[in-house]
Amino acid sequence: MWFIGFDLQATVLALAILAIAMAMLQAARGMHVSRRLQQTAHLLRRRREQFSNMSRILRMTEQLGDFGVWQYCLTDQRQDWTRGLQELFGIDASEEFKEGDAETLLQANGIDLVVLAQDASTKGGVISSEFKVQGLDGKTRILEMRMCAIGAGKAPANRIFAVFLDVTRQSQREERLQHFQRLALAEAIKARNEANLDPLTELANRRFVMRDLDRRLSVLNADRGAMSLIFFDVDHFKSVNDEHGHLVGDKVLKRIARIAKEQARDGDLVGRIGGEEFVWVAQSADTATARTISERLRRAIALGSGVGGLPAVTISIGFVTAEPGDSSLALFARADEALYEAKNNGRNTVRMAA
Repeated sequence: MWFIGFDLQATVLALAILAIAMAMLQAARGMHVSRRLQQTAHLLRRRREQFSNMSRILRMTEQLGDFGVWQYCLTDQRQDWTRGLQELFGIDASEEFKEGDAETLLQANGIDLVVLAQDASTKGGVISSEFKVQGLDGKTRILEMRMCAIGAGKAPANRIFAVFLDVTRQSQREERLQHFQRLALAEAIKARNEANLDPLTELANRRFVMRDLDRRLSVLNADRGAMSLIFFDVDHFKSVNDEHGHLVGDKVLKRIARIAKEQARDGDLVGRIGGEEFVWVAQSADTATARTISERLRRAIALGSGVGGLPAVTISIGFVTAEPGDSSLALFARADEALYEAKNNGRNTVRMAA
């Protein structure tokens, strides 16, 4: 009996010790769980603070940088606009902004961000675009956009982010710069034309003809090609001015210039070298060609140079075909001699330099 009692007592004692150990273990576990819960709660608070701070920083950055963020969830097809993006579309801060308003505003400006978002999720990379939008505040803005898809880890991208930047002022500066560049180019062209063209007839002036002729001669001497110089002068032009006035005389000169330009071929140059005297640089024209086109010009002016009831005038022509080693001055002198001979032989005729 003692042995039986002793065993029972030992068993009870062992069970008591085990119960105490389990209770201590449970308490320890509870303390551990409590600490884990406290740590998790602290982490969540920190995350909320960080998110709040990030939101504040993003908002301040939007205010300073004139940009806004758009995001779209492919899963629930929901789009979110930051306050900065709403301002870029002229939405007042006091106005309530709903998703339907976003779709209406985008549609009114011909913008489909959802289609772009689907492209971004399919193609990957960054999509760039520029939009001209009419805001609810009545202002027109130029917005530059960058869009990309973002996923978690290896999972497919389910969220699209787009950043919009207001580049209106930059675009306006660029437009003004381009405007001034166009003005400068127009002024440069005008200055060049004034330097190279005769203001009355808009033909090349003497200085330009001489410079261009020197260039042509240098090429001609190297290639051993052909070229002729044709001088022509209006017959009895002084009497036209004396009897009908200089305004009528100017009209006659302009008509002759127009006819000469019509007669010129591709690659030729027609100029006015003084008063009623003109020159025609006939590229690739040998002696026979120069005589043919000279006669054709003489007949065209004799038939079509009349203006304001004034009968057509006539011209005298002298031409010369360039020879190896010729200079512009030498050609001018020989063509002028041929023109003088045409004047002395009754006018309204063509003469070739000796």
